[in-house]
Amino acid sequence: MVIDFQVSSEDYYRITTLLYEMTFDVKVAERNLDSRATISNYSTSFTNLYEENQVGVFHLELIEVRK
Repeated sequence: MVIDFQVSSEDYYRITTLLYEMTFDVKVAERNLDSRATISNYSTSFTNLYEENQVGVFHLELIEVRK
């Protein structure tokens, strides 16, 4: 499963802290998605994460695991 989403510089720390857990519940209402997944690969378009008012795209490649 592949998910791309926007992250603001203000939310960067909170989001990356969650991603460091590596396995988590994924719920995306627009895609009717509700599963448990582990990150197999991820990247971000951020070049300077500490500049205010910046928005980058996170790209996650996930492997679904049993709940």
